[in-house]
Amino acid sequence: MLDKDKGFKDFTKLAKELNAKQLKLGIFSDAGKNKETGQYISEYASYNEHGTRKIPPRPFLSSTFDKYKDEWLNDVTKLATNTKMNANQIIATVGEKAVGQIKETISSDIDPRNAPSTIKKKKSSRTLIDTGAMRAAVSYKVNDV
Repeated sequence: MLDKDKGFKDFTKLAKELNAKQLKLGIFSDAGKNKETGQYISEYASYNEHGTRKIPPRPFLSSTFDKYKDEWLNDVTKLATNTKMNANQIIATVGEKAVGQIKETISSDIDPRNAPSTIKKKKSSRTLIDTGAMRAAVSYKVNDV
């Protein structure tokens, strides 16, 4: 049988399914506690993303989003038009890529530099990385909207 619409109906269906999905990126409350510090990892991540009175902001999530959001959207479009993946597979593929890019940002030693007292305590000048628990906890979730 000849496909008269050349896959347009299937693409339209996939586009609707994609539109009904939400990709959430970050460190979620179910990430648990850091075994060494006893602090909730999501709470620690929030302090680092937004800052506190004692901790300067080092926005690893929002800066990664700002840098890559157009790329992620393009990836969704390419996967939707050039593969036979379903909506969940497409969103999961982009989610995995985004998680890797967030972890790269965490590893990039974001300014401002650590205070001398922090360097002494951690025995390292690397920002955002102490035990590695926060970086390891970065994940994604796909929700239906």
